[in-house]
Amino acid sequence: SMVAIQKIPFDSRIDTQNEILNKTLEQNEHFMALWVSWELSYLEPSLMQHFGRQRYMYKKNGGTISFSNDALDLSGEETNSTYYRVKLTKTEEVTPPFRLTGNVQDSILVTTIMVPIFVNERLVGVTGIDVDMSRYDGILSRVRPVAMSEVSLLANNGSFIANSMNSWHGKNIALAYPSFAEQANAIEKIKSGKEFSGYYSEQNIEYFYNVTPIRFGNQRTPWSLLIRVPSSSLSSKAKESLYFALFVGLIGLSLLAIVITIIATYISKPLKQMSHKLKQIEQGVFHVGDKLAVKSKDELGLVAISVNTLIDTLNSTAEFATRIGKGELDAKYQLLSPQDRLGKALLEMQSNLQHAKTEEETRKENEVQQNWIQRGIADSGVILRQNAESIEDFGFDIVRFLVKYTDMNQGAFFYINDFDPADPHITMGAAYAYDKRRIKHRRIEMQEGIVARTIHERETIYMTNVPESYFKITSGVGERLPKSIILLPLIFENEVFGVIELASFEEIESYKIYFLEQLAERTAAFLASLKRNLKNKILLDKSRNEIDELRKQEHKMSRLYREASLELHDTKLALWDANLMANSVQNILGIAWYNFDGALTKANDTYREMFSVTEVLEYKHVTLDGIRPEEIENQPFWDKLRKGIKQKRHGFVKVKEYTLFYEETLSPVFDEKGIVISFISVCIDITEYVSNQAKNNR
Repeated sequence: SMVAIQKIPFDSRIDTQNEILNKTLEQNEHFMALWVSWELSYLEPSLMQHFGRQRYMYKKNGGTISFSNDALDLSGEETNSTYYRVKLTKTEEVTPPFRLTGNVQDSILVTTIMVPIFVNERLVGVTGIDVDMSRYDGILSRVRPVAMSEVSLLANNGSFIANSMNSWHGKNIALAYPSFAEQANAIEKIKSGKEFSGYYSEQNIEYFYNVTPIRFGNQRTPWSLLIRVPSSSLSSKAKESLYFALFVGLIGLSLLAIVITIIATYISKPLKQMSHKLKQIEQGVFHVGDKLAVKSKDELGLVAISVNTLIDTLNSTAEFATRIGKGELDAKYQLLSPQDRLGKALLEMQSNLQHAKTEEETRKENEVQQNWIQRGIADSGVILRQNAESIEDFGFDIVRFLVKYTDMNQGAFFYINDFDPADPHITMGAAYAYDKRRIKHRRIEMQEGIVARTIHERETIYMTNVPESYFKITSGVGERLPKSIILLPLIFENEVFGVIELASFEEIESYKIYFLEQLAERTAAFLASLKRNLKNKILLDKSRNEIDELRKQEHKMSRLYREASLELHDTKLALWDANLMANSVQNILGIAWYNFDGALTKANDTYREMFSVTEVLEYKHVTLDGIRPEEIENQPFWDKLRKGIKQKRHGFVKVKEYTLFYEETLSPVFDEKGIVISFISVCIDITEYVSNQAKNNR
């Protein structure tokens, strides 16, 4: 069945399939090709498309068998193909006959029988056979119910498959018998699978015809058997049959008179005895010692033997039924013949009772196993709900319970130790064997051994062929290698928290494995909660330490804040004095800015008032006497400034009939690389100083 086939790995399944196809084709001389097409959506369930198939085909070519493996219908369904029709109707299909092409035996007429393949009522593929039709000519040539009769095997479309005259192969009936096809509307009736008969004329000869459909399984396109006989042959045959019947009748009347005399003399008494015995049997009275006496070897003797055999059979049947009724379901019974309906019914009853008994025993066993599972889950709940103070205590309690409840010999509990995020690893938290707690705390790396493999694969691992290098179970009589080992991942909300490992000297029954997997899920949930609580406790302790440290820092920061506040107050006072001084300087000093070429680019109000400058016009190398430009690019004064040397000069200007004496200091301005990019000028009015000096000199 397909259910059994699906249990075989896919690659092995295909190899087995191909071997069956090849062997079947070798052993059947009338098979020309065998193939199986699988839907790609069945081979690759992840595919979303509903079209495309993979075909595996074995084909004969002369005496050679070749194999091909093709991917078909990848761009869409071939809606005109027979494969698509079978896929759509989900029924068997027998194609019209066709000639082989590309084959040594091109003259062979074949037809294809196609059968859909279902899995859980879903069509997953189609298998087909190309069958050689040539042998049917010989079969039909031996079928001659009436002289001059002709027998033909027709496909559903009216094409000839075989003919008793060995003609018309592959041709349509409309070409072979055009009058029959037209007068009887033959092709339409053949396609509909109807049985019909009648008379028609062709080339001045009247024929009688009969068409009978031939069906294969549930196919919608049955074949038909056509018998065509000239009407004159039927009339001649009818006259011969009449004369023969009259002759046989006369002879029969004479024999009947003789037979009646014999029956009256020699048969009546035995028949009465048989009738009486049969009436007893009819009423259910049949004793082994009460049989008919067999006095002859003629038909009456044979009948008597049959009645005696019937009595033996009924006794044997009654004895068999009695034993079955007492519960002896393994009682033996021998069929009288392949047609022994009563015996078959009794054997079927025995088989049904055996099956019912087996089902009842299985049901009781399943019920016991289910009760055992439910009781184990209930008992484990008490352990899981205990408030364990550590993961080790929790692991020991659950492993001890599992070892005892499942009759194992040894167990261990592992958990993922990620309390230090920088160093995750696996820790054996507990081990239990022979009613003793084995303290074997040890570290296992995340990529080490079968425990780590269980964590990464996230699936139960069950081993019955335990390698010699695996651990041995120590008991009072020494050390023994376990016969079976099971490792169960503890998964909760798609996260693995640990592994439970159990070992036994016996193989573990499937219902116990189911129970262990169910309990592993529950254990994982409680382990996750316990780890979360422990992590929260660690975080709480860490938070408390951090809070104490923060409080110390807070006291320190409060002290620093008070000191900083005092310093800030002093700084504000200093800035206030600095601002007052800067404003005073701005009001006394004239300040201006020059670019690298010596052009005036900016000036403060004091500078503008001193030299009556209303706007900066980017005068080049202003000399301040009337703000007139001079071409002095090569003067040493500016060369030194461009080299970064501060310069000072004196001068005067006439401002509205007033002479202003000044002293100007120019300083270079550097960028972050130490290159001179501009200059700043600071001017001070020294007119009063010059006047006082002039008075003193007089």
